Amino acid sequence: MQFRPEIDGLRAFAVGSVILFHADLTIAGAALLPGGSYGVDVFFVISGYLISRLMFEEEAATGSVNIGAYYQRRIRRIVPALLAVVLACVPVAYLISNAGDAADFRNSAIAALLSVSNVYFLWSTTAYDATASQLLPMLHTWSLGIEEQFYLLFPAFVWLTAGRAARHRGGMLAFAFTASLICCVWLAGRDQASAFFLPFTRFWELLAGILVAHAERRRPVGAMSLGLSQVLDQKVVWPLSALLGLLLVVGSFFLPVSAGLHPGIITLVPVAGAALVCAAAAQGDPAGRILGWAPFLWVGKVSYSAYLWHFPLFAFARQLLGEPSVTVKLVLIGATFGLAKLSYDWLERPLRDPRRFSFGRVGQGIVLVSALLAGSVFAMASLAPEKGSRLLADVSGAMTASFDVQGMSAAAQDLSLRQTAFDEAALHKVLVVGNSHSRSLTNAFVQSPDAWAGTSFVRAPMQISCFDPDVAENVSIARAFFAADSYLNADTIIVATRYRHKQTCPTGPNSPDWIDDKKGLAALLSRVAVDGKSAVVVGPSVETKGRKGAIMVYEPIRTLLLTGRRAKLEADAGFSAEIATRINRSAYAALLPQTALAASVKDIATRAGAEYIDLYPLLCDDAAKICHAMTDRNERAFSDTNHLTVAGSAFLGRRLVDAGLPLTLRADLVR
Repeated sequence: MQFRPEIDGLRAFAVGSVILFHADLTIAGAALLPGGSYGVDVFFVISGYLISRLMFEEEAATGSVNIGAYYQRRIRRIVPALLAVVLACVPVAYLISNAGDAADFRNSAIAALLSVSNVYFLWSTTAYDATASQLLPMLHTWSLGIEEQFYLLFPAFVWLTAGRAARHRGGMLAFAFTASLICCVWLAGRDQASAFFLPFTRFWELLAGILVAHAERRRPVGAMSLGLSQVLDQKVVWPLSALLGLLLVVGSFFLPVSAGLHPGIITLVPVAGAALVCAAAAQGDPAGRILGWAPFLWVGKVSYSAYLWHFPLFAFARQLLGEPSVTVKLVLIGATFGLAKLSYDWLERPLRDPRRFSFGRVGQGIVLVSALLAGSVFAMASLAPEKGSRLLADVSGAMTASFDVQGMSAAAQDLSLRQTAFDEAALHKVLVVGNSHSRSLTNAFVQSPDAWAGTSFVRAPMQISCFDPDVAENVSIARAFFAADSYLNADTIIVATRYRHKQTCPTGPNSPDWIDDKKGLAALLSRVAVDGKSAVVVGPSVETKGRKGAIMVYEPIRTLLLTGRRAKLEADAGFSAEIATRINRSAYAALLPQTALAASVKDIATRAGAEYIDLYPLLCDDAAKICHAMTDRNERAFSDTNHLTVAGSAFLGRRLVDAGLPLTLRADLVR
């Protein structure tokens, strides 16, 4: 196939945008390339164009396509560099990962090598651009899964449509393109994660490149005619089309990656741009000269290896450092291209040349390295728990003191239950209702006695879903609550719970398994209003997702060990400010988005006339990109992914006092 330097230049734009997007570089607080991830969509178009054009040219020259040779080329191109990256990640993941992270890495590495990582990440993570996802070293391999799944099917399509059926091939490709695009747009508005990771909602992007290759299969590049004069076509129409395509590609990098729109309607911008460049760009026209610039050609040649290396480098850096500084990010970008150059020179280029290495030799090497890799990842995952136990044992004495001082022990967590009845002399009586999260809030109040002088707090631990009146089994539970002295004597009811769309209410063996938690909240607030009591609703607490949430617990220990500071623990088992900041940044990166949930809870509270308290700005700072896994006194704030320690509750109490919250109680104190 004729070499087209402008395609390598387009690759450079694609990989450069993706790397800058994942580096999360900003200017004056705004993302440098908010749509940099559209570079992956450009890659899809390029891939579809090049692979299909090679097939169509072979078919035109020989009358058939050698599918075996095709798969050999794909293996030579994809597998060696991927194996090298995964193998290099194993010891790093072992050194810095806890048991859960090690298992995640093992599973994602295997999925990547089997070309199904897009399906794996669909099942196991949130969104591609979510902060927690930035910690997953193999996440970027989802795009390889999409491509390889497509190319398992496409050779069969070419073979089945050979001969006379070839005249219908264009129509079938156009139909498949349209069907995939419609499916993508429809699903993106309903389930963006599925639209993002599933193959059939992405195939249209590869098919866009294939349609270009199909249209030019009997004509040399730049010779397609629009029915105008040949001079007008080649000197005006196609150069302008190529330039427009390049502008669309570059412009898309500044578009937002919007939920419900990507992949979908907005993705047509980079896809159409890349297709125009593939169809119309030539070396002599303006777009061709830009794309043919030597530095762009160099980046384009190493683009595959650069794509493979960049994401693990940034993911491991974020696991160790939280959000890296600009200097560190620039160093990581440099390291990406340095490793890419080594990979290209020592793996990609020599192993793709059948004159230097037969496919048999390449296959033997792949099998041996794969066996070594499989043994390594399984050994890493099995040793990780033992490693964690051994390392924890090394610091058990110091950390045990830390747990007790910071409220990690079971006894320390019982602060909220020490007051079982209101102080009769109290001027204001407050009942805190909810599941285990109500404990954290009650702990926050009782540890700030001076701020709440004259106020008595009692906690009523129960699920808010138990107030749902539509469930018969709940009636007796709610009746008992409203008849209890703690409720009858309370002036204010504060609701603090772990909100979920649905949550179990333990009402007995005959009750439904799942009950709507927010319906129970609305019913409780309605009754409180009828009884003439004031109400305060506390929104969702800060929470991290899944195993990545273990950063709240493991990160302090891991950071101490990696920085060699376990012998420097202070007498009160506090951490240095430097380590605390690093941990807080890591917690922010693993944050579970709860904006929609908080909005729905706030709406229920507002409609009921209750005060609403948003915990997020009290525990997190978007400008600094931190969430307080460590308190302002450098103590551990969380005992797991979502529960505050006693020290964390005391920190929350101080933040509430500083903010003058709850306003309902403040107004009573003033009176």
